[in-house]
Amino acid sequence: MKIRAFLFFLWSCLGVTAQNEVINDSIMVANWYNHAVENSDRKPKRAKLYLDTIVRFVDSVKHHKKVNNKFIIKRLADAHHFLSYFERRESNFDQALLHAQNSIKVKEEHHLYESLALSYHQRALAWMSIFDTNEAFNDLIKAEQIANQRNKGKQLLQVYSTLGTLSHDQNDTINAYKFYRKSIVLADSIGNNYQRASSYANYASFLRKVGRMEENFPYLKKALELHQLSNNKIGIESDYFALGVYYRYVNQPKESIKYFKKAIALNKELKSDNTLPYRYLELSKVYVKIGNYKKAYETYIKYKDVLDERNDIEKVRRMSKLEAGFELEKTKLKDSLAYEQKLILTKATLEQKTTNRLWLISILTLCIMGIAVYIYIRNRQKIKEQAYQNIILNNKVATKTEEITELLKETIQHIRSKERIAENLQKLSTEKEGANLKSIIADLNASKSDNAKLMLIKQNIEQVNYEFIKKLKSKHPELSKTDIEICSLTRIGLSRKEVANLRNTSLEAVKKSRSRLRKKMELSADVSIEDYINSI
Repeated sequence: MKIRAFLFFLWSCLGVTAQNEVINDSIMVANWYNHAVENSDRKPKRAKLYLDTIVRFVDSVKHHKKVNNKFIIKRLADAHHFLSYFERRESNFDQALLHAQNSIKVKEEHHLYESLALSYHQRALAWMSIFDTNEAFNDLIKAEQIANQRNKGKQLLQVYSTLGTLSHDQNDTINAYKFYRKSIVLADSIGNNYQRASSYANYASFLRKVGRMEENFPYLKKALELHQLSNNKIGIESDYFALGVYYRYVNQPKESIKYFKKAIALNKELKSDNTLPYRYLELSKVYVKIGNYKKAYETYIKYKDVLDERNDIEKVRRMSKLEAGFELEKTKLKDSLAYEQKLILTKATLEQKTTNRLWLISILTLCIMGIAVYIYIRNRQKIKEQAYQNIILNNKVATKTEEITELLKETIQHIRSKERIAENLQKLSTEKEGANLKSIIADLNASKSDNAKLMLIKQNIEQVNYEFIKKLKSKHPELSKTDIEICSLTRIGLSRKEVANLRNTSLEAVKKSRSRLRKKMELSADVSIEDYINSI
């Protein structure tokens, strides 16, 4: 009986620890992804570092256990998607193709169809970079079908724009014009500043390529204005370069030089080593055109120096990849040999210990292994909590809403109320010693530390979901504080049971709250609350 009680206690502890571990993992991944988004337009290399951290972290977790948290899985797919974009911009086309393929694989395996069209579109762009037009066209058609099926107009406009580019590359000017115009119409009707800017810039590029320079100019200027409004420095740099090309064509060399210099300065700030050499080359051509051969020569020398430096970096990068691959294979071989030796030793040990008292030894071994696993998980959790605390200290959210403050006050009042009950019962116990009374006091005192843990988890969740809560209140102002809290917990991928445990309430109460939420949000029966919340 005592052994059963001990095993039940051990199982319960492992369950609580695993639940808290899932929550903390979600918070860390959300923090990394938010930082990647913040730096994507202004500091792409830093954004790429955060995205790579997400991929490596989730892959390391998947190596030990199966990851079912939908929030983490979605962020993994998004990280692969944006890494494909950054690698393609740096001309690492093999890596771009690999990340796009991984994004599609994750989304299809876990039924994340809402943004699947974007990943097929991203892979099409990678195929186009290596001039595989057939594969690119197939992926674009697939992306168009998915976007139409899911009624994703904003995704569809990007697909149309790229179909225009691909049609032009295949000398199909009629279809190119048709797809570009579809993209422009959709962008003007439903697109945001970023998407409109992208559509205008792509259409302007098409017009320049077919020699319609004067028609290109208003679309190019509009693209620059929209990129500046969204502070998209990558787009701004590209627009500056395009304006330099335009002004050189219309014989306005001063304006051409001005915009080429702006493109070079911004290119250096973004550290875009792959495109910088060609900015210098085009500027050198302008100096030749106006007869300033000294400047033309100096600029051409810069072009050659930067190009050589980029090629040297690329060689080092390729050698590093080869060395890393070699080290990985050596590590795998060592691990394999060590594992085989461990199996042999384990088998020999088990054979020596096979006696008539095998059942007793088995129970003892099971208990020892359980305690060891428990200690290991606890130590691992402490390390993760310390790392998480460091992240929180470095990345505090500047502002918090009044709703979140009130929610925290209610939680604190609830904890203090329990503490006052424990203190009053403690006073009462000195007058009347009773076994049941002592048990109640012990239970209430033990709950203090649990409440404190719940408080820390709630604060972290609320910080991560600050922007989400802001949008949710704007869209549904009639939601109560309890509704908002349940939406926040659902958004990071917690199950109904986990929400009930975290809120210290019953599973039935959570189900009723979700039912009220569905009515307030006016959701139809075929739309799940989780999908709707993740789409906000």
